[in-house]
Amino acid sequence: MTQATDSDIREIKTAVESIAKATEANTKAIADLTLEMRVGFAELKGQVNTSEAKLEGKIDKLDERTKLGFWGFIFRGTALAALAALTAIFVKYLFPILPTELPKL
Repeated sequence: MTQATDSDIREIKTAVESIAKATEANTKAIADLTLEMRVGFAELKGQVNTSEAKLEGKIDKLDERTKLGFWGFIFRGTALAALAALTAIFVKYLFPILPTELPKL
């Protein structure tokens, strides 16, 4: 073979080797990135699950407060009605002699 052919073959061989190295480096970089993404998604999933659990806890507390609020409203209304009735009875029977008119001066 001629010297030019030998040098052309060496150049082609060098180019193929550099392409193979670059492809190998890119493949490793893609594998590393894929691993990072999997780890990141796992962490994100954990954070979403934690946030979801906190939100469910707050909703449960709110639901419980709503139930207590309703029964508190019923209890307060009943107590207020009983107090009003007792006040009316107290005024009517303990103070039966109240002047209907104020004396004129």
